[in-house]
Amino acid sequence: MTARRLLIRDLAQVASPAGSDAPLRGAALRDIAVIEEAYVLCEEGRVAAVGSMRDLELIAGDVAATTREYARSQLGARIALLYLDLDNYEGTLACLRNLYPLVSPGGVVAFDEYALAGYGESDAVDEFFRGQKIRLRSFPWAKTPMAFLVKEAA
Repeated sequence: MTARRLLIRDLAQVASPAGSDAPLRGAALRDIAVIEEAYVLCEEGRVAAVGSMRDLELIAGDVAATTREYARSQLGARIALLYLDLDNYEGTLACLRNLYPLVSPGGVVAFDEYALAGYGESDAVDEFFRGQKIRLRSFPWAKTPMAFLVKEAA
């Protein structure tokens, strides 16, 4: 079986529009806190029963820069699941530009705030995929209007 790692990009650096002093929304702060706590527990060896947590890597910084560097430095890397929960236009568009080329055919790309008013994620997704043949899907039971797609073979 191929080794898999969970890479988490810190959205704290891009959760507000560029140049804005607007605070992070509650859900974004909660998500970061949960992820950071899981990471600390893993590092301290207090979650040994969850072996996959040892493959978690929290990367702080602006996702535009960190995802660009990841894509550049990980020759041959492929992504099976790209879950975008960035809450904004800039971060979402940067992640799509940098990471979508690494998504394997048949891989899933999910957008947590797609079609949710007050977020820029929908605009970034629509702009990135404009003119491309994709099929956005959703779950009827989801509590927010999220969307996902399965990447087709070229």
